[in-house]
Amino acid sequence: TGNLYFANLEQSDQQGGKVYKCIVFNPYLDISTEGSYSVVNVNPAEAIPVAPVVAYQTPASTVGLVGEAITLKCVFSGNPTPKISWKRRNGQALPVDRIEFSNSNSELEFFYLTSDDEGEYVCTALNTAGSSEVIISLDIQAKPAFADFNGAPGYLTNVNVTEEDTVRLHCNADGEPSVALQWFINGEPFQNEDRTLVISDVCKTCPRSDLMVVQCNASNSHGYVYSSAYVNVLRRIPRIDIHPKNATINSYGGSVEFECEASGSPNPVFHWYHNNVLLNESLPNIFRPVDTQGTLRIDPTTALDLGFFQCFAVNQYGNVASNVAILEK
Repeated sequence: TGNLYFANLEQSDQQGGKVYKCIVFNPYLDISTEGSYSVVNVNPAEAIPVAPVVAYQTPASTVGLVGEAITLKCVFSGNPTPKISWKRRNGQALPVDRIEFSNSNSELEFFYLTSDDEGEYVCTALNTAGSSEVIISLDIQAKPAFADFNGAPGYLTNVNVTEEDTVRLHCNADGEPSVALQWFINGEPFQNEDRTLVISDVCKTCPRSDLMVVQCNASNSHGYVYSSAYVNVLRRIPRIDIHPKNATINSYGGSVEFECEASGSPNPVFHWYHNNVLLNESLPNIFRPVDTQGTLRIDPTTALDLGFFQCFAVNQYGNVASNVAILEK
């Protein structure tokens, strides 16, 4: 506040009849303003002891924000001038590395608040005539801040998808009071209050240049945090990354594996052909797919199981094939 308090008046406070005036200066705007004139007249009667009486205090219920500074203040009148001390009502020690006392201990300043600082603080004034105290309850709250969610960052990150994929985007923030989430897709509000936004059948029918922008805003009464991410819709024809290699056998009864890997957007589906005939699940166990990447295992029993094979990878944008053979020595 801009108030001037006297704990007790002395004759010298008259300043020989000079006036008191409050002047407020704003250095950013380079302007100032002045209050009214005040004159202090002190009765020359002999001073008498007066027990401390509170003249001003920080509101009994005060809110502080995590990571910010705050000053708790109590001003007492009395004669002799009261001595002021601070303590926590629960008996815990004050965080001496983050506080400072000023103005004859009437101010308790926290440089950096943490959640541990929440509680009641007792300001006590004492002189030879008595004592008095005030209690200030400090409620620690927090601006929104992104927090990890299931081991991942709470803010949005860019993601690559293919058409008709299902995308899950996470936005998680902590704050006190609790934060409210608001989602936007391409700048338009999207009704969803959960921490996870699920978008199904991404870009089922859209131009090849499709790019979706998703935003998340987390807010409470103290502020907000904002995050955005691109959802890139990829379209890429299959490409063979690992070609199967020809194999030669000396006898029957063993196994041969053809490793075939391909990539694309969306991921390709694999088909195998043997001598131009599609292999499928209805065929004997001689031909068995090993994994979804396209690896094929063959257990040849006769010469009819040998010959030429083709790994065929396909998605809606194209296809690619790789040829291989099993030969007999």
